[in-house]
Amino acid sequence: MVDPTQPSVPEDVSTSDTAATQADQPQESDLEAGGTRQLLAARRARLEALRAAGVDPFPVRSRRNHSAADAVRAFERMETENADHEEGPEDVVLCGRLVGALRDMGGSVFVHLADGSGRVQLHLRRARMGREDHDFFKATVDAGDLVEARGAMFRTRKGEVSLAADSVRVVAKS
Repeated sequence: MVDPTQPSVPEDVSTSDTAATQADQPQESDLEAGGTRQLLAARRARLEALRAAGVDPFPVRSRRNHSAADAVRAFERMETENADHEEGPEDVVLCGRLVGALRDMGGSVFVHLADGSGRVQLHLRRARMGREDHDFFKATVDAGDLVEARGAMFRTRKGEVSLAADSVRVVAKS
């Protein structure tokens, strides 16, 4: 006997076929998990690349000599005292988290470094760092990593006080 309150199922479609068809469709949670899995896999691969190159991704010490805010103030003070300076304090060492996107312009990479005092833009030029170090940075560093950056302060053409990095070292891989 057929129950009129229940939807009818065609006789040629089995429930196992329906389940298989639904299983073939990606579920929203699978897509979200897949994106997370891919991100974690990429970060683990970069971590292993650092280790393979003999770089400790979690060194014991960092030798910061300026906070982001102190470095910007020191540059602005030098700039007002002597307008001829294109670069400010030399041998500035900053330590902080890379925030925002790493903007790759070919021979230059721009990224912001944030610490407890504020943030400052890092300018990583291949000509200044050397091709090998520049390419290594691009291949192994992610936004969110804690880094130590060494270089000289300057003002970009757009007017942003930045650190022209001579070197960047990972202090903690995210």
